[in-house]
Amino acid sequence: MKVKTVELHFNKTEEGVQVTDITRQVDHSVIDSQMQDGIVIVHVSSPKLSISTMDYEEGNIHDLKTALTKLEQKEKGTSIYGHSVGGMGTAVSYIEHKGKHLGLPRAEGDRSIMHAILGPSITIPVKGNRTMLGKWQQILLWDFGKMAEVKRVVVQIIGEFPA
Repeated sequence: MKVKTVELHFNKTEEGVQVTDITRQVDHSVIDSQMQDGIVIVHVSSPKLSISTMDYEEGNIHDLKTALTKLEQKEKGTSIYGHSVGGMGTAVSYIEHKGKHLGLPRAEGDRSIMHAILGPSITIPVKGNRTMLGKWQQILLWDFGKMAEVKRVVVQIIGEFPA
């Protein structure tokens, strides 16, 4: 087994939550590596970013943004659906309380919650020098930050390379 690590860089160009399809860049990293079989890990180390896979279609992106927002729009002691808070709602409440207790700005807590829900990395199998994504599956970079700074994505390719 060998490992090759590549860094990809992206700029934030939109206000609010920006979603960028990075599938092509990850695919090119795998192809350029010439790895035949193994895995590719796509990772971000900023709590203002997340990585996920889904069908990169405007309606799907809107629906996921709405669902994430609704997790935060609960009333005292009840979830958005009107029943007692439990599970994710309890976790969100705890994070909100801790954020206020520590004096963190509310926006920082929101970004951390989004990062915790979507996650910092994904692992994709590679066979025949191609990622094994589903037909309607793309790799998405979610940027919850406010700054127009360069975002770094680490792509680690692990597997069998030609001699």
